[in-house]
Amino acid sequence: PPSSAFVRKLLLDSTAYH
Repeated sequence: PPSSAFVRKLLLDSTAYH
């Protein structure tokens, strides 16, 4: 499963949102 990609996207989203 693309868990890494999911976490990466979440992190990116978080940083982008911040």
